[in-house]
Amino acid sequence: MEKKTPLENSVEKVLEELRKAGYCQSSILIINRAYNRLLKSAAIMQTDTFNEPIREFGKYLQSSGYSDSYVIPKKVCQKQSRTIPHFFTNDEIVKFFNVCDMLPPRKGNIVRHLFLPMLYRLLYCCGVRTCEARLLMRKNANLHIGYIDIFHSKGLKDRRVFLPEDLRSLYMKYDVTINDIFPDRTYFFPSKSNTCYQCGAIGRNFNKILKAAGLGEKLGSKARAYDFRYPFCFFEP
Repeated sequence: MEKKTPLENSVEKVLEELRKAGYCQSSILIINRAYNRLLKSAAIMQTDTFNEPIREFGKYLQSSGYSDSYVIPKKVCQKQSRTIPHFFTNDEIVKFFNVCDMLPPRKGNIVRHLFLPMLYRLLYCCGVRTCEARLLMRKNANLHIGYIDIFHSKGLKDRRVFLPEDLRSLYMKYDVTINDIFPDRTYFFPSKSNTCYQCGAIGRNFNKILKAAGLGEKLGSKARAYDFRYPFCFFEP
């Protein structure tokens, strides 16, 4: 068997960390494709859309003790078009959750109507990212004290988020209900017993709820589930 290079071993370590953090297989494959290109060639074009994950890999190597590792300059990475966030009014929030709380059961996903209202509440009440919510593992939710632990988030950083008391009470009831259906689940918001909800499904369901609430065409800017987070970004002390 051909011996792997230190760089190849580092790539495998990064991918393993992503798996432990709960990243879905499709996301890991995309990142792995970027790393494979790095392993095959040191020539990186400035228009390469894979520059961002390779930049993060360089930062990971530096944080792991390889201080001379090269990090692609931020200005080289392809710039993404900025999306104008939508700031929800109180009336829009009420209409959204009125519809969300009335979601019917679905044959293909018997817990969808139970966890979506709870997942969107976590976005709205705590300002977490959509990926942080869907990848949240049950073992990292301490409902007795009232906090969740988020690991390997943006910039591979960890943080603890404390829950408002009313949200903690809702989650206590929710956890008991879901546990009766999936007693050994891995994720706090499961799609099935041992899988997390896919990233695209969060947005699709959000858009359907907006439309059902009569908000789809009336909002000044196109709203996304991620926009629940922005008040925390702009107004936190």
